[in-house]
Amino acid sequence: MVLRTGELSPRSSDRIRTVVQQARRATDLIQQILDFSRRSILERTPVNLVPLFRDQEKLLRRTLPENIILDFQYGAEALNVNADLTRIQQVIMNLAFNARDAMPDGGILTLRTAPLDVRGDEPEHLGILGPGRFVRITVGDRFMGSGWFKFHPDQTECEAFTAPEGRISQRMEHRHPPLRTFQNHAIACDAWHLRLYDRSQGPGIQGIDEFLLSSPDHRGATGPMLYRIGVHIEYVGEERVTVRAGTFDALHFRYVSAPGLPQEHPPYDVWCTNDGEFLFLRGQVAGYMQTYYELVELIR
Repeated sequence: MVLRTGELSPRSSDRIRTVVQQARRATDLIQQILDFSRRSILERTPVNLVPLFRDQEKLLRRTLPENIILDFQYGAEALNVNADLTRIQQVIMNLAFNARDAMPDGGILTLRTAPLDVRGDEPEHLGILGPGRFVRITVGDRFMGSGWFKFHPDQTECEAFTAPEGRISQRMEHRHPPLRTFQNHAIACDAWHLRLYDRSQGPGIQGIDEFLLSSPDHRGATGPMLYRIGVHIEYVGEERVTVRAGTFDALHFRYVSAPGLPQEHPPYDVWCTNDGEFLFLRGQVAGYMQTYYELVELIR
């Protein structure tokens, strides 16, 4: 169908342009999923982040709920980086959607960009960034809560204050005392839990019916509170894995499902050290999350 410009109002024309942009982004996303499964080489080109952020801001204003106010902070100065354009767009969208999920009742979503000059000897950058000029992208959302957890042989306590719920006091009895694991949403925990898998039974899927979480959101995007789920873990086998921190003998597992989570978690592959310590080496999540992590430095 072809429409002449005069047949459409400015608002309708703007909406059609948005639909076309979304269709193109969907095509790019499909390609990302294919590339993710093949771990394809990134296509880095010079990119000015300022016009990219302007486009992403327009898109997010049409995509996010009306109760979320966007506050994009970037100056007129060009922020040039050598990066894969599609991956940068994906990172911004993932950051925004994660922040959205942390604010179910709405709020202010702030996204900032700023130049970052690295000498190379700063403790926070060692092993990650070499000397040079970079761009830092940060996302801010509202305070969600604070609290503490206390573990007893037969139960776990939580005393917390969260922004949506207010004061929370919980006591949760353990199904199979003592409690065998607790997830505070640190990436290291994702490998540590895997010690519960009985590998003497060989590859396959096993269920663990008691995982205590510090948040009902699998990314920890709420205030602290106790939440119990089950998990199904698949043992894939032994592999030799190379990450930035080095080459390791590894165990490959896959979190297949997590019954009880309010939002379904996509399959999550995790590689950990095959030395009895279950140190996190690498992880990749498919589906709507499309994330990848790896160990960059190990000091024993």
